[in-house]
Amino acid sequence: MMLAELRDSLDRTQEPNYLLLVAQTWLRLVLALLVAGLSVVIVGVAVATRRSAGGGAIGVAFLNLVTLGAGLTNLIGSWTSLETSLGAIARIEAFERDTPAEAKVSSPVEVPANWPERGELKVENLHASYDASDSRDPAWGLQDISLHVQAGERVAICGRSGSGKSTLLLSFLALVDCPKGRILLDDVDISQVPRQLLRSRFHVVSQDTFAQGESVREALDPDGSFPDDAIEDVLRECAIMDNVAAAGGLSGELSSANFSAGEAQLFVLARTILQAGGRPGGVVLLDEATSSIDVATEKKIMDLIARKLQGKTVISVLHRLETALEYDRIAVLENGRVAHFGAPDEVLRDAELFSTMRKTS
Repeated sequence: MMLAELRDSLDRTQEPNYLLLVAQTWLRLVLALLVAGLSVVIVGVAVATRRSAGGGAIGVAFLNLVTLGAGLTNLIGSWTSLETSLGAIARIEAFERDTPAEAKVSSPVEVPANWPERGELKVENLHASYDASDSRDPAWGLQDISLHVQAGERVAICGRSGSGKSTLLLSFLALVDCPKGRILLDDVDISQVPRQLLRSRFHVVSQDTFAQGESVREALDPDGSFPDDAIEDVLRECAIMDNVAAAGGLSGELSSANFSAGEAQLFVLARTILQAGGRPGGVVLLDEATSSIDVATEKKIMDLIARKLQGKTVISVLHRLETALEYDRIAVLENGRVAHFGAPDEVLRDAELFSTMRKTS
């Protein structure tokens, strides 16, 4: 059943491209027939006027006829490409016009350059929704969330799929609507902080590794704030300096590094360690950063976090029991609510989820 649906969907997606190729083939055939017809006409004219027409004129006519077909084909092909491109531009324009823009902060507050210096996070009665347009009955992704994460504390966020773990992290970055409740970072309400500034003060590592920049140096330090020695030291700490050296060093192309899934995650972590180590305090968000890697690499990442991110507040979405137990406290989410929040021993004793995780670990 699924295979049949896949084939049907594939046929529908390829149908426009197939019809375009058919139309272009038919157009080339019509142009070839047109040139052939003109050739017959010129031959007839040449025969009929063989006594008055010069051989040079007939030769020039045939020479132009040879290039006429290619010229017409290029002209029509360029026209169809232009039409396709104009359609793409129209769709981009419609997307820009119809897609609602992110609401700007009405009364932004000024924060210090070193904010958040401590990294203390308070969540008070937070409700979050991906679509709050229906104010009467919105689809809540988070409901009545209250947490207090101390400065420098490491907190693991656990729960089944769809329980709201990633939504909670997105709410810290103001990427979901939070019409009720508030989030305080070092006693500053983040809803009053400009979005771009707010997101620049968090250090985020997601399960989907993404590094922007042509060279390794640009991907790790886009602002050019750190010397090469500091960057290389971090790469050695993360055990990926050999890959970078093989790619041509810090100036080598990032695509030439040939990172495995685990090494790519270590590379993103190296960027976080480099950027977070440049200032005191701060908050590090890990969204299932170790979900797609092996246990050995996960232990290496956890060791790096413990050693290199000391003093930073770390909030991590996890799915492995052994990893969660290494954190200071654990928050268990169920159906968008906090079911348990406390020390690992307390949560492990009370939470049904952890008994299930223990059996599957």
